[in-house]
Amino acid sequence: MMTSVKVQAERLPGVGWQYSVPIDPGRQLMIIVEDRGPRHLMLTDPSRDAPLTTVRLSDTDADVVAALLTGTRFHINISDDETFRRAPEETFAGAC
Repeated sequence: MMTSVKVQAERLPGVGWQYSVPIDPGRQLMIIVEDRGPRHLMLTDPSRDAPLTTVRLSDTDADVVAALLTGTRFHINISDDETFRRAPEETFAGAC
């Protein structure tokens, strides 16, 4: 069951758009979409002057995050190089 969520939108002159989504009592997710491309995610608490955290996303990164949030499946490429130990590389494969 989907519940109604009040999203506030505000034009930021010379920058782009700011969207505010209430996450839980006392916190909001702010999404800034710049006219020139980059997106910013900020977790805010109204009792603080500065955001709790901020992440800047390129167009491509924003596309991948949006796809993950909507449930898109990905193909994961795992490196055969034993000296290369980090999380598997993910390739955006579009909706499956």
